[in-house]
Amino acid sequence: MESEFIIPDSIKSEIEKGLKSFRKKYSINSKLNNVENILNGIKYVFETHRFKKFNPSVYKEIKYLEIGVGLGGNLINSLKAGYDINGIEPSCDDEIKGRYQACLNLMIANGIKDPEDKLIDSVVENLPFSDESYDFVFSIAVLEHVKSVREALKESYRVLKRGGVMYMNIPNYDSFYEGHYDILWLPYLLRNKKMARLYLKLRGRDPSYLKELNFTRPDMIMKIAKNEMPNGTYDCYPHITGFLSVFGLIYFAFKTKTSNEFHVTQKLSRQPLLYKASYFISMVVVKTFMFCGFAKTFNFIYFKEE
Repeated sequence: MESEFIIPDSIKSEIEKGLKSFRKKYSINSKLNNVENILNGIKYVFETHRFKKFNPSVYKEIKYLEIGVGLGGNLINSLKAGYDINGIEPSCDDEIKGRYQACLNLMIANGIKDPEDKLIDSVVENLPFSDESYDFVFSIAVLEHVKSVREALKESYRVLKRGGVMYMNIPNYDSFYEGHYDILWLPYLLRNKKMARLYLKLRGRDPSYLKELNFTRPDMIMKIAKNEMPNGTYDCYPHITGFLSVFGLIYFAFKTKTSNEFHVTQKLSRQPLLYKASYFISMVVVKTFMFCGFAKTFNFIYFKEE
C-alpha cells in the first residue's frame, strides 16, 4: 500500500468492546480474543487482488461489488490500490454494533474521498443497484449470516453483468469445524439446528448464536444455483491452501469448461492421457476433501454467459 492503514483509537476501543463481548459469550479461542490479531486482519486484508486471475488483462478496469465488507479492510485497501469497487454493509449488526459507521470512519481516516458513494448501507437480499451493473460480485464468509441465502444469491446474480464472475467463499457446515464457536463440528450429523443446540449445550457452550447462522453446504448452494441462476456455468470446490489448491482449480476448470486465461485445460487437452489423469486425480482430491469434512470452507464460482 502507498500509505499506512490508519485505525483511530476510538474505533479500536469500539472493536475491542464488541469483540470481548462476543468472544466471551461464544468463543474461547485466545487468538480470536486477541484484538491486535483482528486489527492486523483489517489492515492487511486484500482479497480483491487475488481475483485478477479471472480477468488478468483488465482486472483494474472492471467494476467490483463486495457483499458484506465488515469493517472495510479489503474495501479500503482496494480503493487505495485503484480498483473500481463498491461495498455493502447493513447499518445494524448483532456481532459488532455499528460496523457500517465504523467502516465509514475508517474510510475517512484513510483518505477515501466520498466514502458514502463507495460504501452502501444495504442488505444483500435487496441490493439498490440496477440489473447487470457489476463485472465481479464477491463475498468472504458472509452467506452464513444473511437472512436468506437464496435471495442473496438471486440478487447477486441479478446485478452481475453478462460475462461477469461471482465468487463466494463460504463456511462448510459439512466439515469438522465451526469457526464462530471455534469448536469441533460433526459433519452431516449436525445439519439440524435442534441437534446443533443440544450438541453445544453438552459442550457447555451458549447455543443462542445459532439463530444468526445458516448452515451453508455445497449441496445447498448448488441446488439454489440450479434453480435460480440460469445462463451460466458454476461449481463448488473446497478452499484448499498451499499446493493442494492447484487440484481445486484444475477440477473447477474441467467441470465448468470456461475459457478464462487462468484455466489449464487448454494445454492439457493437447495431451489426452494427461488430461484424463489430471481430471481423475483432481476429482479424487476435491471429492475427498468435501465428502470427508476436511474442507472448513468452500468456494462457489459462477460465470455468467455473455
